[in-house]
Amino acid sequence: EYSKKSAADLRKRMTAEEVAQADGLIKLAAKGSPPKDGAAGATLTSISEEKLKLIEKMFALTGAKELMAEQVSLIIPATKKAHPEIPEEFWRRCAQKMNVEDLAKEVYPIYDKYFTEEDLKAFIVFYGTPAGQKLKGTLPQMMREMTRTCSQWGERVGKEVAADMEK
Repeated sequence: EYSKKSAADLRKRMTAEEVAQADGLIKLAAKGSPPKDGAAGATLTSISEEKLKLIEKMFALTGAKELMAEQVSLIIPATKKAHPEIPEEFWRRCAQKMNVEDLAKEVYPIYDKYFTEEDLKAFIVFYGTPAGQKLKGTLPQMMREMTRTCSQWGERVGKEVAADMEK
């Protein structure tokens, strides 16, 4: 059974990088916590009401939350596979706490940091066009294909480097 003691024991066996990844996963899953540093210390409350509405509208038009939900659904299985020593209870609890609405609130300050209200208005106009809707409809599949292509390419490069090193 998962307990604070088993968590402490697990942390002792994990590398610093693994602890940071697990801590990041836990922070991501911390339901209801306000954004702390999504955009260099910006918080949801530091975004103007008008700009926040524009960001939310853009998210709705682009299907951003659906894309984030897809990514979130991949986080636990990938991390779990890489760390089979972590108790199942930990993964169960993370899955319960991971909420796309909370993640969106963590991401909004990043949009605030990089895009002006004028930028967001232009994006909204674009995503309201047939071309924008085509991009929205094809981008998820394109991203999956590009991810698969990158993975295959990386595997090929790794094999080539390993073969060269054996010479």
